[in-house]
Amino acid sequence: MKRILLLLILVINQISLAQQLDNFEYLGELYGADETYIGLNPTYTFMSNKVAPFPERHQLNGFTGDFSVRNVNFERGKMSWNWQHKMVVDIFLTIGRALTKDVSAIDRKENTALTCGIIGWVDFTWALNKPDKRYQVSIGFNHHDYFYGSTYSVDTIPSQSWASLDPQGYYFAAGPVLKINYMLNNWLMLEMSNSYSFSYWKALDLTYATNPSDDYPLPGFGQVNLELQTKWGVFGGGNYNWIHNRGDIPSKGRRLDLLFGFRFMI
Repeated sequence: MKRILLLLILVINQISLAQQLDNFEYLGELYGADETYIGLNPTYTFMSNKVAPFPERHQLNGFTGDFSVRNVNFERGKMSWNWQHKMVVDIFLTIGRALTKDVSAIDRKENTALTCGIIGWVDFTWALNKPDKRYQVSIGFNHHDYFYGSTYSVDTIPSQSWASLDPQGYYFAAGPVLKINYMLNNWLMLEMSNSYSFSYWKALDLTYATNPSDDYPLPGFGQVNLELQTKWGVFGGGNYNWIHNRGDIPSKGRRLDLLFGFRFMI
């Protein structure tokens, strides 16, 4: 019992040490003072599609990666931006598995894929309040691009083993962003963001798409980011993405990336 009380006292003491957000330090300098940070780190990814005919065949767990660049400005009314890119790392890891372990890694098979496109995921936000508190709320907009597709094993189509149905393809999308920064104590900050992207253009169909339709409704895409950032540059968290399928064909891909890494200030 004494140990539990001591632990609670330590936790309360750490929370009480929390300063104003504009006093949060990062590698010995103030964080959020219109500085740019860059990171390349491993992630552990979980893919799923629970409405697929055989959802267990659409589960993918494994190491991938994340590349990000962000500019942070806590001054009220000023813009911050964050850019993420996953596709390049996804492709290199797939090719690497094919060359070193499993040639079938690049073969077409039953699965679901959700990743960014060539441009990546970019968020722009503006701070609503001064950083003289433990928290700050920011709003803005995003511009994301997505590659999405699901492949199913079929035996009802003559001379065909696979079907890749809508929604599928390369999408461009944009929408609103809400971001919250909260200082837990003088060495740890919580950052949360939630965005939704409305597709406005499908740039192309997948080369192996099965009977793609120009009339199929464009999907939406959601994203939730949650990070714990330390003043030493080390961070950890999660990045959750999903498709909002607005059509009748069952397909609801989900991607969860668990992140742990380090960002350099440039």
